[in-house]
Amino acid sequence: MNLKELIINAKKIALIFDLDTDGVSSAKIVYEAINRMQKEISDFFPSPSGNLNDDSLIAGIKNANPDLLIIVDDELRKDSLIVKNFKFNILVIDHHSIQDMPKGENIFYYNPKINGDLTYTPASKYCFDLFSKIVNIEDLDWIAAVGIISDSGAIHHKDFLKKVFKKYLEEIKEDKDYLSDSFFGYLGDIINTGKIVKGNDGALMALRVLQNSSSPKDFLENAYELRNLCDEVNSYIKEITEDFELKKETYENLDLYFYTFSPKYKIGSVLSTIVSFKHPNKTVIIFSKKSKIVSVSYRRQDKKVDMNVLARESIKGLKSAGGGGHVPAAGGHVQTKDVNVLKRNIISILKKEQNKNA
Repeated sequence: MNLKELIINAKKIALIFDLDTDGVSSAKIVYEAINRMQKEISDFFPSPSGNLNDDSLIAGIKNANPDLLIIVDDELRKDSLIVKNFKFNILVIDHHSIQDMPKGENIFYYNPKINGDLTYTPASKYCFDLFSKIVNIEDLDWIAAVGIISDSGAIHHKDFLKKVFKKYLEEIKEDKDYLSDSFFGYLGDIINTGKIVKGNDGALMALRVLQNSSSPKDFLENAYELRNLCDEVNSYIKEITEDFELKKETYENLDLYFYTFSPKYKIGSVLSTIVSFKHPNKTVIIFSKKSKIVSVSYRRQDKKVDMNVLARESIKGLKSAGGGGHVPAAGGHVQTKDVNVLKRNIISILKKEQNKNA
């Protein structure tokens, strides 16, 4: 069954999406495309990346009882409770690792890596490309652009972005590779503020604003609450970025930085991206402490160490831990009591990698 048939034949559709801008942008594109196919999504489940085994999420899916579950911008693994517990059709549109990709008659997995495309393509751009083949969503190109830029993918999709900037009369400023200082970059920051300040509810809030917006300027006007919060968050990020430079743990022989903090807002991922671009030749590991669980952000912009592999390998053997992502950027979580063990694991892995390349 192809993508169009899968959606047309569905009677009840539910959607799981990641909380970041790429995930929310993907959800908006899928939502609009499905509406234009004269179908609708009945249930929306914002879910942090790598959290598909969450008990409340599983309970919510069970209660919704769809015959088609769509997952965007998150990696469904073969050991997932979703795979084990549900027999309805599952459509995954993702761009993360396919190492543990599940198989089954009810699982339809779309990922550019399956066909050997190693270009870094954020989920929002991939959703836009897939659905553009079956329904006219040309007016959603700006949503894909926002997702690409927010997910640090602009350098890989310059031709597409140049067309979008020209169409909407927006200028490319000083950051010509990643376009983070552009108008669309700012819109991405506004969307991401939902996740940073309010978690799942904030991501859903950002999606609702996008659903009610038909253009970039329309979204900017409608997102007044998120826009005000964004300014506050950006000030906080600047403060913590300065603190990182003062208090980071440094292992110069391994080109490694550790930084641990208890965030006022959920900025660990954003912080790690900012400081890793400032230190592209360092492995940057950010630990965001919150009660019994610590969120971990892994970054290495020169790609000399694979962060997806480091995240997966470093949490092995740790109870209630998870991790994975991309080569330059990955995320994970561990119990607070295991942070020091995780640090030792990371150091050990990097030493082995260093010795191997010596």
